[in-house]
Amino acid sequence: MNKFKALDRVRHIKSGNIYRIVTTSKKCKIEATNESAYIYRLDKDPNGTFWVRPQIEMEDGRFELA
Repeated sequence: MNKFKALDRVRHIKSGNIYRIVTTSKKCKIEATNESAYIYRLDKDPNGTFWVRPQIEMEDGRFELA
């Protein structure tokens, strides 16, 4: 079970930035490791950069629902 779902808004604890989850670890894998991941982007810049982070990092307390 994923901690976050697509379209959730999450806050990065350290930076305070708000991001929007684009897709979850059910549909996203890191090619080199086959590790589940999330794709997300800055909420206030919907046309901006997409970021990919391993599921374990997204769910280890670095992010919380906003």
